[in-house]
Amino acid sequence: MSGMSNKTKLLTLGFLVCAWPVAAQTSIIRTVAGGGPDGVPGGQASFSQTGAVTVGPDGTVYFTARGTHRVFAMNTSGEVRPVAGSGVKGFTGDGGPALEASLNDPFGVAVDAAGNLYISDAENHRIRRVDAATGNISTIAGTGSGRYTGDGGPAAAATLYRPYGLAFDVNGNLFVADSTNNVIRRIAPDGVITTVAGNNRGTYAGDGGPATSASLNSPYGIAFDSAGAMYIADRSNHRIRKVAPDGTISTYLGVGSSSFRGDGGPAAQAGISEPYAVAVDAAGNLYVADNGNRRIRKAAPNGGTVSTIAGNGNLSPVVDGGPANATPTTAHGVAVDSVGNVYIADGQNHRLRKVDASTQRISTAAGNGQPAYSGDSGDATRAVLNGPTGLATDGKSLFIADTENHRIRKLDLETGKISLYAGTGEGNFSGDNGPATAARLNRPIGLSLDPQGNLYFADYRNHRIRKITPSGVITTVAGTGSGGTGADNVPATQSALYDPIDVAADASGNFYIADRYNYKIRKVSANGTIETIAGTGSGSTTPADGSTAKESRIGYPMSVAVDASGNVFFSDNSNRRVMRITDGKLYVAAGGGGSQSNIGDGEAATSAYLGSPQLLAFDDAGSLLIADSFGNRVRRRNSDGTMSSVAGTGTAGFTGDGPAATERQLNAPSGVAFVAPCTVYVADTANNRIRLVRPLLSYNINTVPAGLQLTVDGETGVASIARQWEATTVHTIAIPTPQEGEEGVRYLGPETQYVTVPCGPETQDINIGFQTQYRLTVETTEGGKLNVETGWRDADSEVEVKPIAAEGFVFQGWEGACAEKGADECVVKMDAPKSVKALFAPAG
Repeated sequence: MSGMSNKTKLLTLGFLVCAWPVAAQTSIIRTVAGGGPDGVPGGQASFSQTGAVTVGPDGTVYFTARGTHRVFAMNTSGEVRPVAGSGVKGFTGDGGPALEASLNDPFGVAVDAAGNLYISDAENHRIRRVDAATGNISTIAGTGSGRYTGDGGPAAAATLYRPYGLAFDVNGNLFVADSTNNVIRRIAPDGVITTVAGNNRGTYAGDGGPATSASLNSPYGIAFDSAGAMYIADRSNHRIRKVAPDGTISTYLGVGSSSFRGDGGPAAQAGISEPYAVAVDAAGNLYVADNGNRRIRKAAPNGGTVSTIAGNGNLSPVVDGGPANATPTTAHGVAVDSVGNVYIADGQNHRLRKVDASTQRISTAAGNGQPAYSGDSGDATRAVLNGPTGLATDGKSLFIADTENHRIRKLDLETGKISLYAGTGEGNFSGDNGPATAARLNRPIGLSLDPQGNLYFADYRNHRIRKITPSGVITTVAGTGSGGTGADNVPATQSALYDPIDVAADASGNFYIADRYNYKIRKVSANGTIETIAGTGSGSTTPADGSTAKESRIGYPMSVAVDASGNVFFSDNSNRRVMRITDGKLYVAAGGGGSQSNIGDGEAATSAYLGSPQLLAFDDAGSLLIADSFGNRVRRRNSDGTMSSVAGTGTAGFTGDGPAATERQLNAPSGVAFVAPCTVYVADTANNRIRLVRPLLSYNINTVPAGLQLTVDGETGVASIARQWEATTVHTIAIPTPQEGEEGVRYLGPETQYVTVPCGPETQDINIGFQTQYRLTVETTEGGKLNVETGWRDADSEVEVKPIAAEGFVFQGWEGACAEKGADECVVKMDAPKSVKALFAPAG
């Protein structure tokens, strides 16, 4: 960086040649792609199976994405962000950030007056709460067991069975459609739970009597009107039931059979089918998500006229801008805002739709219609991936096999932006000899770059290896497109492959194929001829070390990699080992020992445990990185032959980003890549993210002398300052200067320091030296002057002070630092603040 002093350059350049530390040290893990949509315009967001929808007090629209196991919020500007759920199905996270928690089919959603969010976590049989102030999640009802118990006691000790719809009344009571229990339950502000409708029998009965004696049949949705009456979407009874404030139940809308009829007539004569949700506006109009009829119905107050306000009974095509009641939609949820706009959870079309109150025209408020693909041309961390697996890098870009999206994406490692590199999203085959972005792929998995920048990939379900040139042209370089046993010593494009899962290109123009269901490792020479270098075509146990590779039966090969010496490694998934081919012989490189509770870190790699070794990559020191999918870890076979863990705990899940990488969960990681000097990228497949792992270093930043101010990355503090910094990142230490000390003392700092963080060792000290200065104060009596002026002088410097008498005056002596000097001249040693006074008197 131009303008740096030599000292600054040493801080920077001295750290650039470090390799990944051999000794174990703390590493940080963070997401670099996937995990979205987050902070994107609604129309660019991707999510799956919108369920419930509600409008918060501030106009924020909240909706559930059941297939994505998340809850999203859309602000009044139309931006969508996640507010609960990591996207991983399960039950985790109580007491921590809601975005790191696992949900399982979040169905209903409600917001209280304080902005706290409530979620019916249906398949976890719980109600969960996200605190508006902290963003943390907790369970307020349900134990996780699908039963019907606990009335009259604390809701957290009660059991629920697939809770769906949620709603608050004006008194702050939360009502829950306890669907499989066929009841509506109330959770009071003090946490006590009671049943307020339904008798736990899934049938139809009880109109005109107490709601607690009536029968409901899979109640889904709940809403309240301004008078306190409760409306229930009694799904399998094909009715909307009403519970008056006195507790009496009646049928408000629906004839009890699955039908579509009654528009233009009274609510009691209308036919609906499997209503999912209800909402009431300020005027008392009732809105029904008539799911079986794929319509939103509206009933005027007091059981008045019914009409269809959205949907025409069809699923597709999705068209925006037209009359809502003539446009296809599904109806999984409905809500109305304060001005009468109606929001629809269009679940099967993976969208949130909006019906404008003034025009009655429909539009897409959120969702691009693709359940798990979005974000191209934007920040990668706001994008959505779907089952990413293979990775490859040239150090500037990271190529990602977005397997279940049938695409290859490209992450710019400098800008953090993601883009489409290949595939249309349709799982099929087409496009050879044309642009890769117009080609159809079918579950691409393994990726490899050759020295010329050609990207090879295993087009898994197309039974091909394909190549994309740097100019973006795609071709098939191996495989016929039909899965089967292929001949050797023929052109590779004339030999069948069977679900090839990985490919590795070497520096000589050859590439290697993990031909999975043929139980073989194949080699395609630079001239295009294919041969088998390991495996006979039948699976078996691990062969003995030194066995002839071509004559040995191997298990499913799930990956292939080539080291700098030309040795070929592959993961034998069936036998939980990584194998090495050297000079045509087979050897175990890693795996085959240990257990899930004793994975063998620090021991010989051949004695270590691997759960399901998948894709492989080498670092610049020759260590082999292994994505252990079922083991939920990334392992490293170090260059000295020992094994260590890079990331993951061994338990599948998502516990967020941060230190330490080995204490953060992964979920079936499938791919790895390495960028020098010490960055590991992980395809965290079932978490739908790409994660980065780097060493994390602890810095102590000191001043000499101690206790002075520094501004570190824009934050000013008094040294010593402690920081934890990620390897390879660059940080700025600005030095406020000068700084005042005690009276007459100040300190001059050096120019700004730029620190590039090395890969190790784990603890670093930076000492910023200051120049101490002392103030020299000079004065005279009348009749003369001195040769120096008052000012700052460097510590330990010497200042020669000379008196200069005016005409008619003579120098008589000194006061202060020169008082003991007899001569006219005085040398002042600046080892502290000093003052000097020269005395003059009239001559004669």
